[in-house]
Amino acid sequence: MVARPGAKLFHIAQASSTGWKIKRKKRMTPQPSLIRRREGVPASRDLRERAAREARRIAEMERVAWRAARDRCLQLEEIRRNARRRIAAIADGFPEKYAGERAWAEAALREVARSEPYDSAAYTILSFAGRRERLRYLRGSDADREAMVREALARGGVRDDRGHFQEIVL
Repeated sequence: MVARPGAKLFHIAQASSTGWKIKRKKRMTPQPSLIRRREGVPASRDLRERAAREARRIAEMERVAWRAARDRCLQLEEIRRNARRRIAAIADGFPEKYAGERAWAEAALREVARSEPYDSAAYTILSFAGRRERLRYLRGSDADREAMVREALARGGVRDDRGHFQEIVL
């Protein structure tokens, strides 16, 4: 008898008086993870796979949070640029496009000045802080994030894993 393993079946070729007969039977081999466990192979491969999945999940969370912080900083910059442009145009004698446009532009500039330090600090943490600090920022609650941003603003920046200081740019 000759056995040739297939995908899910294996074939048995059997000699008979009329020639060769081929029988198909189901493979009786258990799944590889069960074989590893049964043979006493450490579950390190399973642990490595789980750790790799978790690392990919955290990296994706970090990318999403970083893009959101970056987009918020760019949005604030665009608001500032447009408001300043309109205020300068009105000061040069161009009429307001609608009643109270100048007041709205000044209010927008005040709002940008109020929220820019927080958003810049969040972006700096996600971009330049050490691994543990970024993970703490990602996994923490809103109160934890707020505390981290206040700490970064009080220090004026963050340190990376090598100890280099990155200043918060406003």
